[in-house]
Amino acid sequence: MCHCDLSKDPSDLIHEAHEIVLGLSALAIAQKGSMEHLSGESLFFLLQPIETRKA
Repeated sequence: MCHCDLSKDPSDLIHEAHEIVLGLSALAIAQKGSMEHLSGESLFFLLQPIETRKA
């Protein structure tokens, strides 16, 4: 489920999405696999810092 803040500037959303993809790539490399094999737990720990930065 995606809950995007539609009041944000589209360029901010693009920047956030880019950060998420970079983070997913880094996690996949760290786990010596591809992004397809990332666990839900890995994604949770990645998204937590992004939510914290918004506040």
